[in-house]
Amino acid sequence: CGSVDFELLSPEGSDPQAGPGGRLATEALHLPASVLLFGRIDTTICSGACFLQARHLSQVRARVYQVWKVFEDAMADEPADLMDYGTLEQEALRGVVRLALLRAAQPDGLPGEHHLYITFKTRAPGVILPPDVVARYPDDMTIVLQHQYWDLSVEADLFSVMLKFGGMPKVLTVPYEAVTRFADPGVNYELVFDPPEIEAEPVVEMKSEPRPSGETPIESGPDDGPKVVSLDQFRKK
Repeated sequence: CGSVDFELLSPEGSDPQAGPGGRLATEALHLPASVLLFGRIDTTICSGACFLQARHLSQVRARVYQVWKVFEDAMADEPADLMDYGTLEQEALRGVVRLALLRAAQPDGLPGEHHLYITFKTRAPGVILPPDVVARYPDDMTIVLQHQYWDLSVEADLFSVMLKFGGMPKVLTVPYEAVTRFADPGVNYELVFDPPEIEAEPVVEMKSEPRPSGETPIESGPDDGPKVVSLDQFRKK
């Protein structure tokens, strides 16, 4: 039959709640005919319906409970990572970012075809950006350090650099904790970091200082603006 109406029967005396013949009125079920029961099973066909009588039901329940306990104990025995190695690994890899920036800050800059793509959260704690940059990139942005960057300063927990936006120089200060991606496409190298928790208060915005009268603005070249790019094309296949 396509489905089976049956009752699971305990052996007489195995369950104090069982009625005559061990029948438990609360265990009448309607299940597909493909249901498999553990234990000794007798099948009786009566009036076109299939009735399955499962004996030793208490033993079946006990076996299922034993299997579950084995699984539960195995999960409980897994040692807890009290060292938090995931966080330690992230912090160590942020040190790679700092060392690469130190190399970029040297007088001769980056060697060969190396260039750095750094993605960071613009509203992460400690980020300092001009107001117009924050308005243009309210979530995150990617800067490229290759040829057109100035005054790169690398400290223990953050870096600052001057880039040109629309031909105007602007200083960005970025803690390493705000960085979410770091890549050097020249050698197909990339690091991905967990995003920082963004606090409710707005990012500290650096006020633009008025330029003294008579000062000539810095002229921009054809390729002097920071680039905002997607790093997916540099991910290793």
